[in-house]
Amino acid sequence: MSTLLSLSAALGVCLFFSGSPIVQRATLRRRTNPFLKHLAPGDPERTAADTFAAVSWLRPSRAERVALSKRLEAAGVSTSPERFRWEQILWGVASAGLACVVSFALGILGASFDLRALPVFALIFGCVGFLLPDHLLGRKARHRREALIAGLPEAVDLLALSIMAGESVLGAFARVAAVTSGEVQLEFRRVTAEVRGGAQTVEALEGFARRANCPPIARLVDALCVAIERGAPVADVLRTQADDAREAQRRNLLELAGRREILMLIPIVFLLLPTVVIFVFYPGLVSLDLLVP
Repeated sequence: MSTLLSLSAALGVCLFFSGSPIVQRATLRRRTNPFLKHLAPGDPERTAADTFAAVSWLRPSRAERVALSKRLEAAGVSTSPERFRWEQILWGVASAGLACVVSFALGILGASFDLRALPVFALIFGCVGFLLPDHLLGRKARHRREALIAGLPEAVDLLALSIMAGESVLGAFARVAAVTSGEVQLEFRRVTAEVRGGAQTVEALEGFARRANCPPIARLVDALCVAIERGAPVADVLRTQADDAREAQRRNLLELAGRREILMLIPIVFLLLPTVVIFVFYPGLVSLDLLVP
């Protein structure tokens, strides 16, 4: 009893001193949060940042943050690198917990499962759960890049026609965004919104190239920026870029056809050819077996 009272008294003293202003010094975020709360109430990005500030060893480094930010922009995901890393950790922990639950359920049901393999099983599931969001992010970025490249020639042609009809670059982007669809429409709308929000046209176009992260769009943006800064005819530049985009698309289709041609050889070599060989040689083998006792 005396030991329990001593522990309770020690815990009370620790709690008393931990709440004192000397030990718990107010940070700048805590002092300014009452005045800035109305700007972003319940912001999940700030919550993720606070979590990583508390657990600093989980926070990605500067190089990882820059690389992850580029991948998130390429995939069109509006989240911060810290929040994405936190989601990866949650998926890993949930997968490891699922492995433990499945293992205990198998043990309760009477299945032959060695519990000594449970840590390895949970580790494998945790690694898969941690790496799965990263794989899905890369896949989404690749599909988005392919969609942008596929819709680029028509969009550039419409831009050239709009500028030849007397529209400005901003007006041409807005008009093309109104008649197109898919990822091209979303990016053109974002460029238009950024310019109307006060950004320069060159800066908005460079942001478009950075988010797309593909060579055809980078060449288009570079040509547009040079034409805008030097006063060159933008319509001629756009027509040239549309021809280049179609040529690049044709080359990509030829490369894809070449890869598919190699894949088509797999069923021919491993399925059709052995069947033909069997049908050719099997009657001869049967006849030899009948002739030779």
